Amino acid sequence: MSHPPPPAWAIRTKADRQALKDGCYWDQAAADRIIRFAEKYVAPKFTQGAFSLFPWQIRFLQSLYGWRQPDGTRRFRWAVLHVPKKNGKTLLVSILAAYELFAAGEPSPLVASASTAKENAKQVYEQVCATIDKQPALKKIAKQVESKFKIFVKSKDAEFRSLSAEARTHEGANCSAVIVDEAHAHRSPALFNCLRYSTAGRPNGIVVVISTAGDDLTHFYAGFVERARNVLKGDDLDPTFYAEVYEADPEKDDLDDPAVWKRCNPSLDLYPGFTSANFAGDLASAKPKIADWLNFQRYRLNIFRRPEEGGWVDLAQWDQRRDMVPESELLAAPCWLAFDGSQTTDPSSVSAVWLLPGRRYFARSWAWVASEGVRHREQTNLPRYQQFAAEGVLTITEGNVIDKWAIREHIRAMRTAGHQVQMIVMDGSGYTVFGTELETEDGFQVFRMPQNMEHFADPTREFNEAVLAGTLLHDGNTWLRWCVNSVRLATDSNGRSRPVRRKSVDKIDGAIATLMAFSQAYRATAPDPNAGAPPAVFLV
Repeated sequence: MSHPPPPAWAIRTKADRQALKDGCYWDQAAADRIIRFAEKYVAPKFTQGAFSLFPWQIRFLQSLYGWRQPDGTRRFRWAVLHVPKKNGKTLLVSILAAYELFAAGEPSPLVASASTAKENAKQVYEQVCATIDKQPALKKIAKQVESKFKIFVKSKDAEFRSLSAEARTHEGANCSAVIVDEAHAHRSPALFNCLRYSTAGRPNGIVVVISTAGDDLTHFYAGFVERARNVLKGDDLDPTFYAEVYEADPEKDDLDDPAVWKRCNPSLDLYPGFTSANFAGDLASAKPKIADWLNFQRYRLNIFRRPEEGGWVDLAQWDQRRDMVPESELLAAPCWLAFDGSQTTDPSSVSAVWLLPGRRYFARSWAWVASEGVRHREQTNLPRYQQFAAEGVLTITEGNVIDKWAIREHIRAMRTAGHQVQMIVMDGSGYTVFGTELETEDGFQVFRMPQNMEHFADPTREFNEAVLAGTLLHDGNTWLRWCVNSVRLATDSNGRSRPVRRKSVDKIDGAIATLMAFSQAYRATAPDPNAGAPPAVFLV
């Protein structure tokens, strides 16, 4: 059976052209059906009367439902929509949920939306309910259960669930459609991982990920956006992955250019209040303060940005500094070690910084955690310690106290291997006995580094500058990467900054240990290592 060609706008990528060659086709009736449903039945919560979809929203929805596999099932199993705030993401979530529940034609549909918190799940649920409540034909057949954020349609054996990451009973679902709302705000991939393969048993199953930019390039959503970019560039030819990305490029775009605003915000100037004039005013108001400007770039131009207090090391720059330095070169270079220890079940970390020729530095980090700490970690939504252990960068020791002997052996083994250990730097507030053992029994020079602005401000600044300049390299250690990205800074009245644990997103032990080791390696490169530095305090 022959099919008419897709509209020209629907052939956007190299993957689209390949899909046509492989027998995929365009079903205009299916593409039109969801638009008729949306404009007839869907009622945005805060609108009165009829509404019309914007052209870009029509294209998005028609692409998802118009493209078909050769066997007639839908082509796309995954979809990513990366778009700034105020462009109508919430409306699309409710359209997709309502259509899949009432009209998509999937047998016994189970539709799930995944939100970050219970309050967000409630908002999605209420948006779908608003559509039902304004349409007698839908309200007649639907049963709403507000206490569970569920909607049932008995005549279709259909169910909608608005889920939050706070609940822990999402395993085993056989979903026909999953809609991940504001994916960037999910603190962990736990809920997403429960649902990502829940559509695998459905011939027409689909997972749609919709979000604005986040502030964390290690987040699972950042990975999806990167894959979407690759699809659009033609580097990824997966015919089942739909990508639509609206964002500015801070390296190439003039962020003051109204054409850039329009390209990033497909709904700009299409509804009252969301105008170019207002956008320009908001941009001008945000620019004077760096925190406001970064947030504007993130929420309104869809650029992954971190808030001011977290802006220590740009993760994209950090990733570019991954390198492999031959062991022979490391053995020939002076090395500084640093130990950041925990008193309870948190990780302890040892980092090494080598001073290479040309005032270059190379960093590595290792961590240890007690098994009881692993158990506590599993009860959170944060990345599991087993992930780091599986990659060989974290060692799990038995019990509820970290085995300091294992750490001591690691330090001793580095010297035995021939590394030129100049000094071991430690937090001055604890581990007096451990430090004394390293000094008196093992013969290391141990420096107790006060954890204050005087000692950390210069290294904090110089560390970041070394990353930007490309003179600080590392081995790509995932534990250290996570710690560096989790750091949040405190700034004093003189504009000096240092990492602060209580502000940080997660554990930063590896980053602190690396920074302490770097502080001494950096001082060794200065013409006068003691110039401007507080007097050293040695452990005795």
